[in-house]
Amino acid sequence: MSDPRPRILIVDDQPANLIAIEALLDECDAELVKATSGQRALELTINNEFALILLDIQMPEMDGYEVASLLRNHSKTQVTPIVFLTALNKSDSIVLSAYSAGAVDLLFKPLNPDILLSKVRVFLELYESRRELDRANGALEKKNREVNEFASVAAHDIKAPLRRIATFSGFLEKELADLNVSEDVTTYIETIQRNSCRLTNLVEDLLQFARVGKSGEPMRALELAGIASRALENLATEIAETEASIKIADLPSVWGDETLLIQLLQNLIANALKFRTEEHPSIEISAERIGDRWHIAVADNGIGIPGADRERIFGTFERLNSQTMFEGSGLGLSTCRKVVEHHGGQIWVESGDSGGSTFYATLAPAEETPKTEDD
Repeated sequence: MSDPRPRILIVDDQPANLIAIEALLDECDAELVKATSGQRALELTINNEFALILLDIQMPEMDGYEVASLLRNHSKTQVTPIVFLTALNKSDSIVLSAYSAGAVDLLFKPLNPDILLSKVRVFLELYESRRELDRANGALEKKNREVNEFASVAAHDIKAPLRRIATFSGFLEKELADLNVSEDVTTYIETIQRNSCRLTNLVEDLLQFARVGKSGEPMRALELAGIASRALENLATEIAETEASIKIADLPSVWGDETLLIQLLQNLIANALKFRTEEHPSIEISAERIGDRWHIAVADNGIGIPGADRERIFGTFERLNSQTMFEGSGLGLSTCRKVVEHHGGQIWVESGDSGGSTFYATLAPAEETPKTEDD
């Protein structure tokens, strides 16, 4: 189904002027809608979308300046281009008043047909470009939803047979424990169990990645200190096993989704615990207000990240190390990126040549409502 023809709204209190402008624009591939008053123009914008509004300045009851100001203050028409038409003199004050009221251009009567047609065609082309971009964005959003839904369904469907593989390989191990089987058989069973566990972790990471932004939880003011505590509780076993030292500075209140922010800090801390040197992990979580955002930092004394890889690590399924060195799905940091972008922020990493990394994520203060990727 093709898009409807773009509409142009022509507003002038003189019917003769409307007829003249309509005749000048006869060559344009657009539907021309006419209004003889500012009030009627406002009514027409309620149920119609216009590519352009040609608006006379001098009208009784409600002049063009007032109409333009009202249009600019309404969400539906705040970006609709307005071109003023006027028979007033070409003084600087008239031009300044026009642009101050929200006009993108100003044409003086008597109108030059070639100039009018040229400008209208430019605005129609811009409108078509914007519609094409909206269609592309809509298709991309649909494709992203389909991918996330597929990942979620596929992950759920894979979990059941994985549990059976893990369970029955355990049964098999017990049955063979008292038999004189070869070391190869034992190795086979261990390989099955190890890869079953690895695939289970991958499925969980896929589900986690697909859930970002789909929890339905409203954004609200949150104490980041509490978020950090919850993340540490979830990692208590790993922290104890690695004998990690974790320091938490004073953390602010931020605006966000509680479940997702717990996941963000949990993934960053888990990375610091995993990619460690022979020393015990040392992790510090802090925050600094810069401009209108809090910069949340998670610093570690781990193996570090080469400069060429500091952007790549946030990609989906990106891994810098082999599974034999550090197990993982390659989805942890891409999930972090998705969480931060869902909150309207940015994430990046800084790392020294001799090791140690600091991951930064920007979040809005609790007193502000940020514009997120879904807005």
